[in-house]
Amino acid sequence: MVFMTGCALFLSEESRYLRTAKDRATDTEVRQRLGPPKRINSQDNGTTQWTYERRTYVQEGTNNAWTTVGAWRCDTYRLTFDAQHILRKWTHRSRIC
Repeated sequence: MVFMTGCALFLSEESRYLRTAKDRATDTEVRQRLGPPKRINSQDNGTTQWTYERRTYVQEGTNNAWTTVGAWRCDTYRLTFDAQHILRKWTHRSRIC
């Protein structure tokens, strides 16, 4: 239980939301929560993939194995909606940029 709580502290607000939204939230609900995506790609089978990009300045005192103080962290979220506009899959990639 402590481990799971500890992991939750490192999840972004977007990741926490998307974990609960998967397989239930519509694209309208996601847009209301996260705002408009940077890109939307439509597939022939009726699915869509949305891409969100977030840049966060890494504050002093937060240096760890994943960050460098004074750098920018870029997070990319890719969300896949089915033909009924329900969020079915999402991925998150974080990197120093």
